[in-house]
Amino acid sequence: MIAVKMKLAMSGTIDGQDWPETGGRIVLQDDEALHLVNAGHAELHEDQPAFELPDPPKAPVKETRPAQKPETR
Repeated sequence: MIAVKMKLAMSGTIDGQDWPETGGRIVLQDDEALHLVNAGHAELHEDQPAFELPDPPKAPVKETRPAQKPETR
């Protein structure tokens, strides 16, 4: 579980409760908290023990090859 501080207001509910207002604290499952932090919607709350956030997944790298010249006869 990770405590985060909301950077913006979210509509709707989570687990049957309203989302906290901007600046409010909420404790979420790790994956959900990290998703909000990586999306820029929340930050780790100051009372959250420090740890390194994993880097967001990177898009797969496409291998590029030079275009082949057409055969000439």
